[in-house]
Amino acid sequence: MTVESKDEGSFTWVINKFKEINDETLYSEVFTIGGYKWRLRIHPKGKSTGKGTHMSLYLYVADSDTLPSCWSRNASYTLSVLHYNPHKSRRRDAQDVFYAESTSWGWPQFLSLDELQGGNFVSDGYEGEGPRGSVRIEARIKVQRDGKYFSYSLKQAKQFKDRIQDLEKELNEANSKLESANAKLTIGKLERANERAAAAEKLLEQKLERANERAAAAELKLEDCQMRGAEKVHHRDLNTNLVAQCIKELEGRFEERFECLEKDLKELKGQPGDGARNCREVESDEEKEEDEDKDTVLVDGVASDGSPSPHS
Repeated sequence: MTVESKDEGSFTWVINKFKEINDETLYSEVFTIGGYKWRLRIHPKGKSTGKGTHMSLYLYVADSDTLPSCWSRNASYTLSVLHYNPHKSRRRDAQDVFYAESTSWGWPQFLSLDELQGGNFVSDGYEGEGPRGSVRIEARIKVQRDGKYFSYSLKQAKQFKDRIQDLEKELNEANSKLESANAKLTIGKLERANERAAAAEKLLEQKLERANERAAAAELKLEDCQMRGAEKVHHRDLNTNLVAQCIKELEGRFEERFECLEKDLKELKGQPGDGARNCREVESDEEKEEDEDKDTVLVDGVASDGSPSPHS
């Protein structure tokens, strides 16, 4: 419902079944006051700083998309959530300039949800309260058309310009601080990286030194092993030579005795006495050589002590 004079008027918006609404945003119908089209917008569960705790309520220009880019309008207004007791209605007043970059004004924390639900703002259906379960919102608007509008607009423009300059200054300061912090952070990182690199280099040098020491010790041990191996090879060669010499001597004796036996065998067929004696003489010579280490000398088959030889 709209009540309007030339430059001011009021509009009441009745929202039925308010508690059943799950939409994040609700819009009223378009209404005209002061020759301009307006609209109310609420966020039942809140928006921005009022999200989840308050109902948010805004007044905004309904036909801003069709207006020229340089449009603006100045208005004082009162937004209210009506209570069945008028003295308990929640009201807020403001005066703002609406323009292309700012098409709406209002309050993100207009009324707390606890107060809205428990403070009889939702109608019980009694006379004068509207339909049961409804909420009534009222907007009173006065459009400013005198010279105060222009001075107010200039003042607002200057305030916006000053604010922009302040924000630019704050942004530059923040950027300077950020650059300084980044520089300090970079220097600190480089210093810590250099320290870690120096520590790693020192540790690597220590490990390399220990590795060189172990390598030198291993080399000495290898040389010692090679010397011992060479000595063992030398002794083995000597033993091999001695064994070979003994084998050669034994082979010579064996061949000599074998020849003697062959000769005796041939003589036995003709003169057995002489052949046997020759073989015995050869054996006596061999026994003589074997008994030299015992200091016993055999002569013609008789020991030096006068006892007969075992082969005589």
